[in-house]
This record gives sequence, C-alpha cells and structure tokens, in this order.
Amino acid sequence: MQFGGHDVLRLTVPTDAECVPKDGSLILASQHRNVEIWLVKGAQTVDEALGRVSEELKSEFKNFKVTKSTDATVAGLPAKRQEGSGGQADDG
Repeated sequence: MQFGGHDVLRLTVPTDAECVPKDGSLILASQHRNVEIWLVKGAQTVDEALGRVSEELKSEFKNFKVTKSTDATVAGLPAKRQEGSGGQADDG
C-alpha cells in the first residue's frame, strides 16, 4: 500500500484475493471476505484517526456511522476494525 508515492504497508494475502491499491487505501476481495484498509492522513495515533474516519471515507461512503469497533493489530501495531452503516457515495 502506498501513500504519496511511498510504501507504508506491505501485506501477505490469500492467493484468491484480488488487490486493488489506491493512494492511501487498499481493497482486498475474495469469495469469503472483503476488506478495505484506509490511511487517515495526519493521524499520529489510532485514537486520533478514529475521530476522522467519516471525513476520510466521504468520497466512497455517505453518512457513515460506526456500528461496531474492535481492536486489531496491523504490522504489529494497534489498529481498529470499524463496521458501520451508510450508503455508497455514488448511489445517488
């Protein structure tokens, strides 16, 4: 995964997963799972990033509201997995 032309995260994924990299995000899709990983620009901590998730996702999701948040670890560092409600930004 890259941001601003720099590598920021490298993952090993299942062979059946399709990877779609964008600047600042990564989408992994397979038969049994879909995962989107987003960077929150300028955030120095997980807690700082959490307050800005809706703003970061506005190009893809409108009215995003967190319905579930769980602790996670990515590359040995603390992270959060958030699930929520809202609509696709391009769904009119």
